[in-house]
Amino acid sequence: MDGDLEDNTISNIVNGLPNEDEESDQEDDNDEPDLDGNSSLSDEGDDDEDLPSESEASITSSQAQRTKKKRNDPDAFATSISRILDTKLTSSKRADPVLSRSKSAAEATRSLADSKLEAKARAQIRAEKRAASEKGRVKDVLGLQTPDVDTGKLLEEEKRLKKTAQRGVIHLFNAVRAAQVKAEEAGKEARSQGVVGMQKREERVNEMSKQGFLDLISSGG
Repeated sequence: MDGDLEDNTISNIVNGLPNEDEESDQEDDNDEPDLDGNSSLSDEGDDDEDLPSESEASITSSQAQRTKKKRNDPDAFATSISRILDTKLTSSKRADPVLSRSKSAAEATRSLADSKLEAKARAQIRAEKRAASEKGRVKDVLGLQTPDVDTGKLLEEEKRLKKTAQRGVIHLFNAVRAAQVKAEEAGKEARSQGVVGMQKREERVNEMSKQGFLDLISSGG
């Protein structure tokens, strides 16, 4: 039997076939878990997680290219300068537009705004005082600024009143003159009657002049 096994083994080796011992060793090797293979796969997965994705890498590269292009782009600089030059300045900053954005200019603008606010408050106070003093005062006496009033009729009424006032003043002056004339006549009459004493004479003249003046006023001249 031993001779037959040896002959089979030799023939298998010559023919390139594995013998039974080698087959059992190979099966044992196949039964062992491939720990090294699993570890290599896990390491590759970790490396894939650490590396950035293709989309993130493309976004980062595009942003870097855009920033670099914007820094070196003369059109962007020209656009910025034109925007600064096209900035509209207020009247307070037009005197010195170069330093209009400086700290001192900002303080000056703030002080100017405060002074304007104070001036406006003073004007408001003056307007309130003027309104209080003119309360109840009629400015449009003739009613020329009132749309509901007929200006022609109002002017005719004003003329009529003016003529009435003129006639009244004339009657007053005539009455005064007539009283003076009567007083002179009363003085002459008192002297002709021989009234004794200047005091009595003046009393009688005054009495006659007052009575004559009142009579003229009551009679209408």
